[in-house]
Amino acid sequence: ISESGRMNDLLQVERKEKEHLENNLSVAQSSLKKEEEKVLSLRQENEDLKKKLAAAKRQSLSRNESVDDYKKQIEEANGKAMSIRIRFQAQKTALEKELAQTQQRLEEIESKSATSSCLVIENDAAVNGFKARIVELEFSLKSQQNENTSLQQQILVGKETI
Repeated sequence: ISESGRMNDLLQVERKEKEHLENNLSVAQSSLKKEEEKVLSLRQENEDLKKKLAAAKRQSLSRNESVDDYKKQIEEANGKAMSIRIRFQAQKTALEKELAQTQQRLEEIESKSATSSCLVIENDAAVNGFKARIVELEFSLKSQQNENTSLQQQILVGKETI
C-alpha cells in the first residue's frame, strides 16, 4: 500500500506540476499575444509616422519653392529699381549739361551785346524752359523714388514672409 500511496503522491505531484506548467504556458501565451499586439501597434504607429514625415518633406519642399519665388521677385524688384535710378541719373546729367551750355551761351550773348535784348529774352525763355524741364524731371525723380520706396517695401514684406 505504501508503494501505491507513493505512486499516487507522485502522480498527484506530477498533475500539480503539469497544471502549474499549463498555467505558466497559458500566462506566457497571453503575454506573447499582448506583446504581438504591441508590436503590431508600434508597426502601425511607425507607418503613420513615416507618412507624416513624407508629408512634412513635401511641405518643406513647397515652402522652399515659395522662398525661391520670393527671392526671384526681390531680385527682379532690385533690378527694376536700379534701372530706374540709372535712367534718371542719365536724364538728369544730360539736362544739367544742356542747362550749362545754355547758360554759357547766354553769358556769351550778354557779354557780346548788351543791346540785343531780344536775344537775351529768347535765351531767358530757353533757360526757363530748361528749368521747367528740370522741375518736371525732379518731379519724375520723386515719382520714381516713391516707386523705388514701394518696391523696397515689397522687398521687405517678401523678406519678412521668407
